Amino acid sequence: MDLSHKYENWSQELKEIYDLHKHLHVVVSGSSLLEINNGKADLSRRMVEYEMPGISFREYLCFATGYRFSAISLENLLDNASEFCNEIKQVCRPLEYFPQYLKCGYYPFYFEDKNTYNSRVESIVNYIIDTELPLQRNIEHGNTRKIKALLQIISGLVPFEIDIAKISRSIGIQRLTTLKYLKNLEEAKIIRSLYANLDSTGDLQKPDKILMDNTNLLYILSQTNPEIGTVRETFFCSQLASAGHRIEHVGLKRGDFKIDKKYLIEVGGRDKGYRQIKDDDNGYIAADDTDSALFRKIPLWGFGFLY
Repeated sequence: MDLSHKYENWSQELKEIYDLHKHLHVVVSGSSLLEINNGKADLSRRMVEYEMPGISFREYLCFATGYRFSAISLENLLDNASEFCNEIKQVCRPLEYFPQYLKCGYYPFYFEDKNTYNSRVESIVNYIIDTELPLQRNIEHGNTRKIKALLQIISGLVPFEIDIAKISRSIGIQRLTTLKYLKNLEEAKIIRSLYANLDSTGDLQKPDKILMDNTNLLYILSQTNPEIGTVRETFFCSQLASAGHRIEHVGLKRGDFKIDKKYLIEVGGRDKGYRQIKDDDNGYIAADDTDSALFRKIPLWGFGFLY
């Protein structure tokens, strides 16, 4: 069943099918995350869920170059970064393709029609805000413009601590309403909220950092060229999260992100120093603008091979 989210009571009927026909194998797909999330409760313990993220940088290279590249685990990448980078560079030069991927390579329909890619992404975002959020999350149509203003602010944020109260004042809504909208946008995979401790995250808790879900959204929705630090962190978190890793925001003094409560990773440019991770045995730098690994400094694009 394709586009299940457009079929009324789809989850309830699937539940009945499962209960009445135990040996029937049913595959269901849908593109509305908000509606699918609504129906998941009816199918608890009955459905195995698979989430299909956008194209990784590895997959993008496969399409762009015609070569086949295998995914690498995070552990293997961190332990064998130099060997991995040398193998990839024998086939192609990743840095030649990386900037284009950041701007318009995340969604698969890029390879269908490159000229209309940006407008199609904008149309999807507008459909989610103008149609799905009012329908699935009871948001008044008159407030959708405020959600779009909220996205404009997020796309222009530099990668530092956020001020929810200031953001709320700038678009004329209450703080709790802002947090509610942020939760809705994250459900729809438009933004990504990061927290210092995922084990103690409560409902409508203020995020410690907010990024767009992927760099394509960042470039397309930003009114100006996005800040390079934000681009780098958005790419890193997008690739790690899509590969199934847990990401926690560390702060400004001791690296950027804690991955799976084990690895401390600082994201920066090619000249980024080791000061913020020097006291951590599992500390690494994800460095932009380089195609070679050195000590514990790994090319940023390498994290795009995790899935």
